[in-house]
Amino acid sequence: MLVFEVPVDTVSYLRLELPANNFGGTGMLRFQIPKSMIQW
Repeated sequence: MLVFEVPVDTVSYLRLELPANNFGGTGMLRFQIPKSMIQW
């Protein structure tokens, strides 16, 4: 589970970047989460 502050009403998606070294990788792991998947 990831918890964020409530985004503004006009948001279309959230972008999340995490360091891949957290699971043994390199670079960044990037997610684009659409508004329809955000619960508030």
